[in-house]
Amino acid sequence: MRTRLLVFAPVCLASSVLIAATPDTGRYRGIPRPGAVAQPVAAGSIGRPEDFGPAGDTVSTFIPEAFRPSSSNTTFTAALGSMWVTPPPVAPTAPSGVSGPSFTANLQIPEGAVVDYVVLNVCNNNPTPAPLLFGAGHDIMDFADVSTSVTNGCDRVSSPLIGYQNGANANMSFYVFIDWGGGPTDGSVAWRDAQVWWHRTVSPAPVTPTFGDVPTSDPGFQYIEALVESGITAGCGSGNYCPDATLTRRQMAVFLSKALGLYWSNIN
Repeated sequence: MRTRLLVFAPVCLASSVLIAATPDTGRYRGIPRPGAVAQPVAAGSIGRPEDFGPAGDTVSTFIPEAFRPSSSNTTFTAALGSMWVTPPPVAPTAPSGVSGPSFTANLQIPEGAVVDYVVLNVCNNNPTPAPLLFGAGHDIMDFADVSTSVTNGCDRVSSPLIGYQNGANANMSFYVFIDWGGGPTDGSVAWRDAQVWWHRTVSPAPVTPTFGDVPTSDPGFQYIEALVESGITAGCGSGNYCPDATLTRRQMAVFLSKALGLYWSNIN
């Protein structure tokens, strides 16, 4: 078995100003929300993977090497896909309120997406739960932080249903994090990977209809308005959409190409 010790280049330690501005964040304080304890993941208990549509979740997976420590004084060991902290667990100059080393990975989700669950694959060879905390958030505020309860083995644990909707990506930084807290640093506790489960949504309908023949009471109103706002359709002319008209294969090609953003570079 080959073991690699990863020591990152100097990284600015989380400042005391940041800690003071986010007294409830588990990312640095290692404090879960009241009653927020991760639960073991049973098959089919957190939806199903599906890349498109609101019926299923897209799964973003983060391997251990995707995470970066918040302090350059934190080291960790990676072997066979697992990762654990090695001393020193906390920098001597850590700001007041920092519970232990924290690790952060970049989370990319589209605008309008709803984050449903954060999942951690963790191993604990001790009879008592390790005080690990994990979750996700944006900028300097968490929208999920839960503690683990795995003992005597490995398990994939999930946060409760989160239901956080991303309103905009501009000027926002999303992350998934693991806070080691006072967890063991002897290799008896490790994580193998982390996951964020999220699904896409359709924008709410506006108050005023765009087309004269699609009133707000029409069952397709929200979806037709979404197509218009996205530039996929402009209707059938004269301020109408013609919702009951037959769709030709030509129109279908236009709808699908615009909606999916179909582009390839090998056009002669």
